[in-house]
Amino acid sequence: MGLEEQLSHLKDNDRENVQRLDLIEYQLEEIKEAKLKQQEDEELTAEQYKLANMEKLFSQMQLAYEALYGDEKGLELVREAMVALQESASIDQSLEEINDSLTNNFYMLEEVTFQIRDHVEQLDYDPNRLDFISNRLDEINHLKRKYGSTIEEVLLYAERITKEAEELSNLDEKIESVEKDLHTHKAQALSLAQSLSKSRKHAAKQLKEAIEMELKDLFMEKTSFTVQFQPHRRGIIVEKGEEVFTLNEEGLERMEFYLSSNPGEPEKSLSKVASGGEISRIMLALKSILTDRSERTALIFDEVDTGVSGRVAGAIGEKIYAISNESQVLCITHLPQVASLANTHMYIKKRETNNRVSTEVEELNDDQRIDELARMLSGSEITTNTKETAREMLSSKKA
Repeated sequence: MGLEEQLSHLKDNDRENVQRLDLIEYQLEEIKEAKLKQQEDEELTAEQYKLANMEKLFSQMQLAYEALYGDEKGLELVREAMVALQESASIDQSLEEINDSLTNNFYMLEEVTFQIRDHVEQLDYDPNRLDFISNRLDEINHLKRKYGSTIEEVLLYAERITKEAEELSNLDEKIESVEKDLHTHKAQALSLAQSLSKSRKHAAKQLKEAIEMELKDLFMEKTSFTVQFQPHRRGIIVEKGEEVFTLNEEGLERMEFYLSSNPGEPEKSLSKVASGGEISRIMLALKSILTDRSERTALIFDEVDTGVSGRVAGAIGEKIYAISNESQVLCITHLPQVASLANTHMYIKKRETNNRVSTEVEELNDDQRIDELARMLSGSEITTNTKETAREMLSSKKA
């Protein structure tokens, strides 16, 4: 998203952002007031189960204590067995290991009995606590239904919307920052565009002079050629002082070639007033000018001589020949004046076989070159005179 689109988005969504901030603040307050702790719901669920079964827990713990230390005196019976085994071990030393084992287990059972007694004494059923846990779990589950399936997810959600709230709270600063960046980029773009425009207009004057010079060689000496600049109608608007500019990827303006073929006639768009022959010569003039300024090693002229004949055709041929001294040239032509200046001739023909058309290209030898040039001069029939003329045209080609 560009800076201008980003700024528009920020401003257009200002009302939505305010509403979103209100919602986030409400959600954060709701989560904050709950004071959630990790795994709190699991601990409360376990405690709730314990309180709900407190009567059963108390009776079973009491039963265990009575069995060991109550009227049944299970622990006392183990003590008597321990004393008896100690006396037996003093007589039979092989009983010492069994005696030690029983002694250790007695003291272990005694410790367990005391722990059971202490736990029973600490058991306290508080119905208010059970109600508190039930309400607290309802509160936690309510938050989990809204913000996450676990307490951890709820807390992570709170962290995420806290960051979003900070961004929304600083929206005015964000807009100001984007506006500043946009102004800087527009100023830089305008500076570059103005520099480009200056260079273009300077080059346009040079191009005008060069093309008109080339057109004189092509018998269009009365032709006036200019490059006109028109401001863009659509693009980025940039203000500088009281001036307003429209920029796009092409710069400040679009360019169009204008032409006047005769003195006194107003210049009009090349695409509207030029004939096929004039456009061919102008294109040739352009390529002739640009040949020494490009890195191209080959140029293709596809019927650039369309709409011309006679001496104009000869001038076009000589111009193409001059270009060939700087670059490799491939020229497709139907004019003998142009074809006769080539160093190599290729004959192109189409052949239909089994309802499929194929194109064949054949390099011509000296005799074939004369025949084809003679055919271009006379039409379908080759005569002695046309062959002689073709031979003369080839021999008079510039070296």
